[in-house]
This record gives sequence, C-alpha cells and structure tokens, in this order.
Amino acid sequence: SLAKYSGSTIIEPLSSVILDRVIGFAALLVTAILVVAAAVIWQVSAIGPGLASTFLAVLAILVLLGLGFWKGGLFDKGVSLLKDRTSWRWTHWVTEIYEACVSYRLHRRAVGAVFIVVQITVIIGILTTYLTGMSLGMHVPLIYFVMFVPLISFLSSLPISANGIGIAEGGFVFFFSQVGASAAEALTLALVMRVLMIIATLPGAVLLAVQGWPVRPEATTTSTGP
Repeated sequence: SLAKYSGSTIIEPLSSVILDRVIGFAALLVTAILVVAAAVIWQVSAIGPGLASTFLAVLAILVLLGLGFWKGGLFDKGVSLLKDRTSWRWTHWVTEIYEACVSYRLHRRAVGAVFIVVQITVIIGILTTYLTGMSLGMHVPLIYFVMFVPLISFLSSLPISANGIGIAEGGFVFFFSQVGASAAEALTLALVMRVLMIIATLPGAVLLAVQGWPVRPEATTTSTGP
C-alpha cells in the first residue's frame, strides 16, 4: 500500500520497514544493556554475575554483528561469495534492499531523532508491561521485565507468524516461568498486553475505515488540472 501511494518501487518501502525494525531492536538492546549493567554495578540480587555476563555477551555479539553489516562490509562480502558459488537471482534483489537501507546513513539526524522516540516508546512499553503484571498479581522484579520484554518484542517482530501471534505468548510463558511466575500468570499477561495493544490501535482502524486510503498526490494534481 505504501508503494502504491508513494509511486515508488517495493524496495524503498520495504527498506523503511526493515530500518524501523532495526532501530526498534537497537533501542531494545540499549535499554537492556544499560539496566543489566547497572544491576551488576549495584549488585542487584535478582541478577547473578553468571546470568548478567551471559546476557551482556549475547547482546555484545548482536551489536558487533549489526555494526559489521552497517559499516564493516560483511553483507557485501557475503553476497559476493554467494554470487561466486551460486546462480541465485535473488542476490541482486537482496543487494538492492541492503543498499536502500544503508542509504539512510545520509540522514543521520533523522535516524537519531527516530531512535530517541523509539527509545522512549520502549521504556514506556516495559513499564506498562511491568505495571500490568503487578496488577495481575505477578511478583517478578522489574529487572526481568527489562531483560525479557525487549527480547520478546524482537522475537514477535520476526516474520514467523501474523503480528507475532503465538510467538509473544510463548515467549512470556517461557521466560517469566523461569523467574517465579506461573505459566498461567505469564500467559494471562501476554493476552492482556495483546488486548491493550489492539485497543490502542482501534482509533487508527476506525479512521481508516471512515476515510479510506489516502489518494496519491500525483493523482490529485492530475484530476484538478485543466
């Protein structure tokens, strides 16, 4: 729909969606890293040194891989290797998407502003989930919500199921059942959060149903011409 409205190819809208996912995941990583590091420094009892070290090591690997794809040319080397050893035509299409994503480096100020907004949204989401869990009678320290909610959000954003249905619920049950919550409490929390998300998006759905999709600017200009 975005491609039809903007009059562009599918590459540009798809690259913007990918960048949105990347920025969102980066914001999740930053939040988790800062809080877990603070827990280690101040010796929060809920986080043991072994768990914190493992968690931070995994996050560090993900960050390094991201930087490698962003600046280190790992993607270019991988695509070149595939082109040399295979005749797959999709490598050209993947390269176009990657180049479109990397082109956002020319708009670092805009990307930085988006990152700040997403970071605030991530923090609000974690606190909302924590308060909802408390209202359901869950007695799980906030530090675990900071660790698990970003990971669950990332897993839900993967194109495995429709809108992460089943992935988020399974993630809540798997992670929070390891830290004192029952499977029923974790599943209830996941379902309540999904309902709250649906309620939050209803105004936009109503507006779309009433007004319909916007008309392309080119079409509007053409129709009003002499």
